[in-house]
Amino acid sequence: MIEYLIPAAVLKAAIYCVARKDVRFYLQGIAIDRGHVIATDGNRMFYVKIKGLDADLPQIIIPTEAVELFFKRAKIKSSLIHDFSIKITLESNDKGQLELDNIVETFIPINGKYPDWTRVSALKEGSILDGDFPSFNWEYMADFQKMAKLLGIGCRSRVGLEV
Repeated sequence: MIEYLIPAAVLKAAIYCVARKDVRFYLQGIAIDRGHVIATDGNRMFYVKIKGLDADLPQIIIPTEAVELFFKRAKIKSSLIHDFSIKITLESNDKGQLELDNIVETFIPINGKYPDWTRVSALKEGSILDGDFPSFNWEYMADFQKMAKLLGIGCRSRVGLEV
């Protein structure tokens, strides 16, 4: 059995970037990979390094529906979400669970390989944009604002975050 301990705010914030009804079924979940929580819909990406999470643990993709059902049942108030961590256990390739106190949501991990997210994770520090200004889809920016609020952070110059 393998266990992951993920801050509740990180897991909930990742939901904003998962793919919905995408032919790339592996993007319809939240991945835990190389010590990070990752979610992407192919256009935007969320990734957070989790302090103390072993980067050598096997990759797991948790179906978004299971995470949403878990949070619906847990009823964690936004103001208190930073006080909780979710225990994720993987018993085998076909059974996992999300757990907080006596709230448990069982899931079947998505059987697929998450893409190599490290290739597109962020501009390297000191990168030059050749005089062009980056532009953003404001719908996406609104989602990032919601994620930042959940995580209790203001604007940052870097995309990645370590908690």
